[in-house]
Amino acid sequence: MDCRRIILLESNSNYTTIFSTAKPPLVTVARSLCHVASQLDASRFLRVNRSTVVNVSKIRSFRLSQLHVLITMTSGHKIKSSRRRTATVLKGLKENQTLQST
Repeated sequence: MDCRRIILLESNSNYTTIFSTAKPPLVTVARSLCHVASQLDASRFLRVNRSTVVNVSKIRSFRLSQLHVLITMTSGHKIKSSRRRTATVLKGLKENQTLQST
């Protein structure tokens, strides 16, 4: 699958569901999220919580709440970062915005 078409990855135990713009839009693989994410370009994908990795180029918007970053994807999915990953998520989002604007 073309990585540019991936919207997000979601963990379900030892399976990972891949949401994409390709047909079919959902693909489930018998691999852990950690394994699948390790195969992707770390500059394009960001782990936002224990069960979700997002493609930063598919983020429509994000906003900081008290302890979390609330992310809205181009697909309409809404994801909340974990408290522990909030600083890392913000840093990754800011770095990506800088890369896209240059």
